[in-house]
Amino acid sequence: MLRDNVELIVCHSLGEASCVWVSCAADYYEIEGHFSSVHYALVTSGPGNLHSNKQAVDLLSQKLSASLQADLSNFYVNNFEIHGIEAGVPTVVFHGFLTTTSSLPRQQIIDQITESGDVKLYYLAQIGSLPPLPPLNDDDTPTNFTCFNGGILLPNNTCVCPAFVSGKQCETISCLHSGILDKNRCTCPPGAYALNCEPRGCLPGVQANLDTSRQSFILVVNLRSTMAYDLHLLIGQVPTWISDINSAAPNLLDNFIVTTYLQYKNTYYMKSEIFSTSAQLLEYLNGLVISAGDADQPTIAAINSAQS
Repeated sequence: MLRDNVELIVCHSLGEASCVWVSCAADYYEIEGHFSSVHYALVTSGPGNLHSNKQAVDLLSQKLSASLQADLSNFYVNNFEIHGIEAGVPTVVFHGFLTTTSSLPRQQIIDQITESGDVKLYYLAQIGSLPPLPPLNDDDTPTNFTCFNGGILLPNNTCVCPAFVSGKQCETISCLHSGILDKNRCTCPPGAYALNCEPRGCLPGVQANLDTSRQSFILVVNLRSTMAYDLHLLIGQVPTWISDINSAAPNLLDNFIVTTYLQYKNTYYMKSEIFSTSAQLLEYLNGLVISAGDADQPTIAAINSAQS
């Protein structure tokens, strides 16, 4: 397992033996994506820690090793997440870190990993150093446990679900009055207009005032390949936009939010990140990976996610 510079001894014999020390700098990358062989059931059948998901980790490690071959010196999974359950397309998304022994261009790494078509990358960014390895103990806190549909995760890794929602991870939605569940939303009969076709009650008046003294700078970015040029323009324009805002209203921006999303065949990815500085925002945007996507994208859901 290589962590820092790698030193090699190169020896040759021309009349007399001689040896030369050669130093090979390692490059570190943060990576996020989906591997089709790591199925939803594979990472949700156990308690959810990386030890119980060892089979999924091994499959992923073997795939990256076959893709990068001698150029890969180290890879480890930081965690798994499940995306798309509420959209009816549960997708396992891995997040981890890899080390290359040669200075491969970023795009070449992307091309080699995704060449076979069974890996979908959403993020790949070079970093200065690797974070500490995650523990692999049986009693680790679950890394992929999430409460869906507004559920609240308790310290004992159980979900408290809202009304009309049930299941271990609040993944099951109930529709009342003969409503029909369609893509995790209720289609209600005439006369029923509430979210779960339940009787609609009266809401109390809102007394609090909305504080607009501090605001968020929000971007919603689709990772479909047709957006490549738009993303390039966006990265170039963001510093100017932020500078103009800061000049017109100093201290207005409290944080920077980016929601990225992509739906392709039977995979679904949607993630929101919050940054405290514009430099962190730009670094993240430069690490996004553009790839093929369906003609119809969950844009409305992404906008809602960015504001929630």
